Amino acid sequence: MNPKTIIFPQASSIAGENDDSCIAKGLVWNTGFDRKHCLEIHAVPDKVCPGNCPYCPYGPTSRATINRECFFLTEKIIHDLERRLCRNGPVQNIVICGPGEATLHSDLRAIISGIKKTTAVPVTVASCGGLLWMKGVQQDLQNADSVSANIDAADKNVFHAINQYQVQIPYLRFVNGLFEFRSRFRGEFTVNVSLVDGINSHESHVAALAAMVKNLAPKQIMVRTFVPADRGLKTVSADIVRLQYLASYFGPKVRVVNHGAAENGVRQTKSVRKENLC
Repeated sequence: MNPKTIIFPQASSIAGENDDSCIAKGLVWNTGFDRKHCLEIHAVPDKVCPGNCPYCPYGPTSRATINRECFFLTEKIIHDLERRLCRNGPVQNIVICGPGEATLHSDLRAIISGIKKTTAVPVTVASCGGLLWMKGVQQDLQNADSVSANIDAADKNVFHAINQYQVQIPYLRFVNGLFEFRSRFRGEFTVNVSLVDGINSHESHVAALAAMVKNLAPKQIMVRTFVPADRGLKTVSADIVRLQYLASYFGPKVRVVNHGAAENGVRQTKSVRKENLC
């Protein structure tokens, strides 16, 4: 099995400096998954999230909560989306995402519905997965074309060490929520796995994690690395060959992604088979 390595460039904002849109900085062009041109809509402020993952590219959580709110008016979001599409032309995917947790927006269902009334472009919701146990979140996501969730831990100790969710999200609630959501959702489901050296990168843990992820039957599995800013953490990306070896546990649907690799001297390397590393 040869996991393919993708190096993601940085997103570039298309919002003007004097733009008065409350979500202007969240509407960006980006080379995203499968190198499609995506338009990202940030549904929540920076950085409101139920967790505090050390690898998060947005940095530490400034407001930790599981309470859903209408952070930005749906009408404003759709108006800005229409303006961006007219100004910049067609895109291949619209992604509702951070810089916090997208499913914290209490009007998420209306946002997805509004996007679909505006354009035929597929809608993806990029989630940490921490709120998928909520019935309201599950219902809101049913009309999305695709949903992604982060799964980094195969046991509660690693879960608490790496994701640092609020106490209302114990490990079993998190896992059961994932499987319950997956049983209801008929769109495309992607699992993101972020490996942080020394926390969840032990081979036995990765094997257990891969078995759990496969049971969710995702369309794609992204094994990712990040270069954390000023948190004193290393990532497996320092050894790309080992990263590809660990990724091979996840089977033929896996891809390896290096976020920020180019800026840190990590280069794309040839995919390897597990048996070649024994």
